[in-house]
Amino acid sequence: MNIVVDGGVLSNFPMWLFDKENVKKVRPVLGVKLSQNLIQQPTNKIKNALNMFEALFETMKDAHDSRYISRKHEKNIIFIPTEGNLTTEFQLSDEKKLELIDLGKKNAEKFFKSWCY
Repeated sequence: MNIVVDGGVLSNFPMWLFDKENVKKVRPVLGVKLSQNLIQQPTNKIKNALNMFEALFETMKDAHDSRYISRKHEKNIIFIPTEGNLTTEFQLSDEKKLELIDLGKKNAEKFFKSWCY
């Protein structure tokens, strides 16, 4: 029997896979992370033990990613704030999509002015 697990189960942003300890040939690795304000994150609706477990697991995963990113790879990540849009909002208007693209472009340009590998 084979079990396939989505990488998002362990980490939503696994830049650690590309650390020099984990690869044979070291190359520059850039991350692009959509980030929403913690206040904007939707609250979990907990109605039973399974909802509680899901909320705890999500919290632990997000905390792990935040801690890891802040310590090691921050200098190689282009952070794009979602400006009031949720990162799981899949029905954005064309106008909102263009706003996010423009915001990403501006943040990338700013990032590359100071980034060096």
